[in-house]
Amino acid sequence: MKTILFFKRPRQRITDSIQLLAPLSTKCYVQAIDSATTDAEAAELLRFWKPDGCIVNNDRLSARLFNGIPTIFLHRDPAKLPRNADWGAYDENAIAELAARELLPLGCASFVYVPAPAAEHWDSARRTAFIHALKMNGQSCSVVRHPHTRSAVRIQTSLGRALTALPRPIGVFAACDTVAEQVVHACTHAGLSIPDEVAIVGVDNNTGICEMTRPTLTSINCEGNFSRAFYLDLIESRIGNPRLPRRLLSVQPMGIVRRASTQRFQKFDAVAAAACEAIRTRVCEGITAREVAATFPCSRRMAEIRFRAATGQSILERIRDERRTAAQKAEGVRPLSPKLLAAQFGYSAVSSVYRLLRQKDPVK
Repeated sequence: MKTILFFKRPRQRITDSIQLLAPLSTKCYVQAIDSATTDAEAAELLRFWKPDGCIVNNDRLSARLFNGIPTIFLHRDPAKLPRNADWGAYDENAIAELAARELLPLGCASFVYVPAPAAEHWDSARRTAFIHALKMNGQSCSVVRHPHTRSAVRIQTSLGRALTALPRPIGVFAACDTVAEQVVHACTHAGLSIPDEVAIVGVDNNTGICEMTRPTLTSINCEGNFSRAFYLDLIESRIGNPRLPRRLLSVQPMGIVRRASTQRFQKFDAVAAAACEAIRTRVCEGITAREVAATFPCSRRMAEIRFRAATGQSILERIRDERRTAAQKAEGVRPLSPKLLAAQFGYSAVSSVYRLLRQKDPVK
């Protein structure tokens, strides 16, 4: 069995690594390497394992360590890599356009990009693409300087001061979910309401962050497509033929996972907002309109009236929209038979799934 060493990026959880590397599990042994590994420790690990290939998602490691080993580098500046090294990255233009399409319809008076703390090749490309997407639509964009400090209080104060100085409502695109989480805390610290005064979009769809912030965080999901496009490609082609010419590959994001940080209501209703979150998080459990209506402290008819006044939809329409979105994502990540899709999303007939997937995109 072939051995692959996966040098994960800083702050990437081991559970995320296991999930991303799942496509390889039937073909080889994958050893995840801690992100704090130094060059000397990495060299020792390479000597110990003598791997058939490497996936390097840690830009702290020197590319020279992997000379002579079939390797794919992720999110690195290709100009700083060996001539024959494969390179992979997200399509930053596509990511930025998803963020812009999420924020533009919200009628924001200001738009902001919040970069990563350290200068990164991908961060610069992401920022440039977002500014260009807004400019195409007649909007300008400010770039808020991320404070170079580990103090959470200083970060909150600095970001909060920058945001409160801008006309509201503000549309914020954060470089990644970690930065977006800091923006959420800064808004809370500064007394800015999310999403009414500040709407926030992150990148990575790190559920450990996105589901735990209050309000929950809208984020762009990229990783699922990465595992297919690069990890399987490494096994099937690069290891099989190390003399292949260098490939510069770009991966499209899977889509945006819309949560409360961009979910504005026509008329704010705290109970309706909680009901929307319940629908989103429990849609795969077969939640019904009756169960949602029961969370309102009133009759079912009045619950429907309040829900429509807040969202512009009926409870059932919202459930169907969320169910369709979840089904489309599930089908994109790992192809399922119509029968399995029907069972997973609470339908007794396969034809219901076909109708669901053919419908137009959900109303925002």
